[in-house]
Amino acid sequence: MPYRSDPADMALHGVRVLGFPTTSRVAERFGAACTEWQVRPTRLDAMALNDHTDWRWDERVLRTLASVEISFKDLCRQLADRLARFDGYADRYSSALSKAVAGQREWVDAPDRDSCHILWIQFHEDLLATLGIPRGSDT
Repeated sequence: MPYRSDPADMALHGVRVLGFPTTSRVAERFGAACTEWQVRPTRLDAMALNDHTDWRWDERVLRTLASVEISFKDLCRQLADRLARFDGYADRYSSALSKAVAGQREWVDAPDRDSCHILWIQFHEDLLATLGIPRGSDT
């Protein structure tokens, strides 16, 4: 897609080129980790809710979320270099993850705070709106 030499158009083009393919890879890992945080299959129920009594299971999920954090920070930095409004998402994610790792597990997915999950939803919605992609058509 040709774009004018307007800095805003160039920034948006950079977000288009960088944003969606990279975000899709990070989103896949993040989504899998969130599913594992919320669902822990048992022998009798493949969709059993995670009661968070299996410390090893939860720690493994937290390690995955920490791995996602590295990619998410890099992605946000690159996006923020093009459009400033993407600055701050990574710091907020890191803050939520730090609290979860420190034992405040609600910071992974609680809907009433800037949890890792809420942060990802906000970031993803912002990116879709920036790229003009209707919600739900990105899957």
